Amino acid sequence: MKSLNKIPFRMAIYIVMASLISACAQPAENMDALAFSKAIEGKGSSITLLDVRTPQENQGQRIAGAINYNVADADFESKIQALDTTKPVYVYCLSGGRSSKAAKKLKKIGFTVFNLKGGLSAWKTAGLPIIEGNRGELSPEITKEQYTEAMRSAKPTLVQFYAPWCGPCKKMKAFWPSLQSEFMETAHFIQLEFEKNEPLARSFGVTNVPWLVLYKNGKKVWEANKGTSKNELSKQIKAQL
Repeated sequence: MKSLNKIPFRMAIYIVMASLISACAQPAENMDALAFSKAIEGKGSSITLLDVRTPQENQGQRIAGAINYNVADADFESKIQALDTTKPVYVYCLSGGRSSKAAKKLKKIGFTVFNLKGGLSAWKTAGLPIIEGNRGELSPEITKEQYTEAMRSAKPTLVQFYAPWCGPCKKMKAFWPSLQSEFMETAHFIQLEFEKNEPLARSFGVTNVPWLVLYKNGKKVWEANKGTSKNELSKQIKAQL
């Protein structure tokens, strides 16, 4: 009789645990294009809008304010772990498949996630606005002419010279994505590996890493040759807006 009395208790424990597991495994909330658009409208830096397509796709067309982390990249999970978990994430891809995959990874970390059902294709079908063309980001190795052209932008352009072995550079790498997200449509961000661009760097007075330079309209408006906090960089960018 004693063993029989334990059966309901064990079953109750099993049911509770199964319910908890099921709750944790719930997929991200799917939203149609119009609902997704309304949800992100005017939210700015209070949310994270994440495009998980390739950089090439993102350069072609994108939703305003989105940061781009390719879900197929090996470092995707390390990048999303650096995001602010207190902010809801609105994620999209071209048709919804890759963003569903990314949403599962985000939920596993602890984010509140909303997935654009049908992706950018559904967004365009609904007649919602998109941004097309280059977003001012440059490749890891650039020419002096490309660098000079970036300096001339009317938007503040923050350049960081770094090295993979540099400790302060690694610390700044952790918050760089969220800084980009904060000023995605109002400023440009360029990261250049010093050793791959040493002649260019030295021609502009850069001699060590980390080295940060902020330009606007072709003029250097701020410079630092040391590790710098996110708050300080945000302050310097806002001063030029």
